[in-house]
Amino acid sequence: MSTCRARRCSSAPPQGSEELAELLTDFGAGVELRWHPGSHEVHPTTLQAAGAWLRKLRAATATDPLP
Repeated sequence: MSTCRARRCSSAPPQGSEELAELLTDFGAGVELRWHPGSHEVHPTTLQAAGAWLRKLRAATATDPLP
């Protein structure tokens, strides 16, 4: 699982994401928690991290190459 969070998001405190990541890890999930310095927006680094995570997932599960 990959999740990206903003350090200054007023909708949900960052501590909640840290606690969720720890809980999921305790249950055996692989968790990547990434932070960006913004607020409540999709930051370019979030898109880059999501693309990298999807490529990693595809490489681990694909039986045929992408076109």
